Amino acid sequence: MPAIFPVSGLTENPLSLWRIYPFFGTGAEDAEREIPDLSTMTINIINSAMKEFKKYYYLPAPPEDVFNALTNPVTLQLWTGEPAEMSTEPDSEFSLWDGSIVGRNISFEKDKSIVQQWYFGEQEEESIMKILLHEKGTGTSVELYHTNIPDEEYDDFVDGWNSSYFGALREFYNE
Repeated sequence: MPAIFPVSGLTENPLSLWRIYPFFGTGAEDAEREIPDLSTMTINIINSAMKEFKKYYYLPAPPEDVFNALTNPVTLQLWTGEPAEMSTEPDSEFSLWDGSIVGRNISFEKDKSIVQQWYFGEQEEESIMKILLHEKGTGTSVELYHTNIPDEEYDDFVDGWNSSYFGALREFYNE
């Protein structure tokens, strides 16, 4: 039975985002076939003028520490170096990087998940950001899913997620 995995890449046809990897066959070649590393796989999906981004990150800290670093304003300011306004109350407003990122907190599950709406001016469609925290060894596998990112902002957001957000947080834990 083949296994189906998402493949990184932009496309107009969402069905072409998937490639079939026949891991389970009857031949000896299956024993030598490499399974893709899903922890580094990136999925890019196009939705007219909006894009979606999904990526897995690994942080060398337990989920409760990562949750605290993402939701406690004092800890946020420590690793971002910028003022932060944050609460774990649903429907509260937040501001990160001294107002560069603003939005509304939708829901929290302590040490497990964060769901927020990010604001982009007069955008009609809600941009929803969801972070899921999974214990992995002595650290945390972070699953990020961000929807409805304006096309013109997409590259900056991907770079921001990789370097300023999770890159900075990884450096914070490695100090």
